[in-house]
Amino acid sequence: MTYKKILDEFLSTCSGKVQNVFFKLYLIIESLDESEQLPAFIYICDKALSSKSDYSKRVDKEYYTEEQVDLADKKINKKFVPLLDSLIEECAKRAVEPIDFYSRIWSLIQSSIFRSKRERALAVFRVASHDLIPYRNVGIGLSMEEEQFQKIVDSLGDTILDDTQYILKLNYEQKTQRASLLVDKLLALESRDEQAVYMAIIMSALKKNIKGEIDEAIERI
Repeated sequence: MTYKKILDEFLSTCSGKVQNVFFKLYLIIESLDESEQLPAFIYICDKALSSKSDYSKRVDKEYYTEEQVDLADKKINKKFVPLLDSLIEECAKRAVEPIDFYSRIWSLIQSSIFRSKRERALAVFRVASHDLIPYRNVGIGLSMEEEQFQKIVDSLGDTILDDTQYILKLNYEQKTQRASLLVDKLLALESRDEQAVYMAIIMSALKKNIKGEIDEAIERI
């Protein structure tokens, strides 16, 4: 049976405390040939938290005491999570391929940072549950000096920027109405540099609107 079938069979039926489920997953990885361990780790990161289970097979055995979970979490938060965050940022910004990224993370989990299977199993969970996992190589993106950015902003002119603010403030019945109007503005720009700057302006405006809504909600509490 392939590692994918083994993992699919487990994930499609499992239930129980998350630490016990991931300890079992870690044991599955360990039981595989060395050549299959990294692919199995990647598969778990990609599928474990999105797979649907019928909960027919509960992991009843308690592999951790509460104290062991707390101690492992403290170590993971202190020594592993900062490394994980920085590696994700570094690899994503350098357009590192997924296999190379996961290989580095798997090596970290197998390193002397962790002294037990319990700690390593919880580290696998922390990887799988990270907001930026599954990892994706989405490219590097366009880099631009602030001076050039501002020059392009100035060149866009008041009309398109004022129109954009107006579109963002209006309430439309259909979600696609606002989006299509902004797309029209974007596609009317001739260069990719102009389009990238225009998108940056839109994203900044939306971020401010979201923050404003959050601040207002906090004030109402």
